[in-house]
Amino acid sequence: MVAATEQVKKLVKAKHFQIYDLHVLQRCPVGRVAETLNVSVAQIYVVKHRVGRLMRRAIQAIEKQE
Repeated sequence: MVAATEQVKKLVKAKHFQIYDLHVLQRCPVGRVAETLNVSVAQIYVVKHRVGRLMRRAIQAIEKQE
């Protein structure tokens, strides 16, 4: 998981990874993330979907290599 996270972190904008990290990895509520980072709730869900897809692909690639 750590290797996949580092790979994806290099592929996306820092702000997008910050959104994903707070909401998905640290399990902060959407409202708090939106308020903290001054972004819309819709943007959080879009970023969650897009970065989540990249995370799944990175994890699958790492599992194939092992």
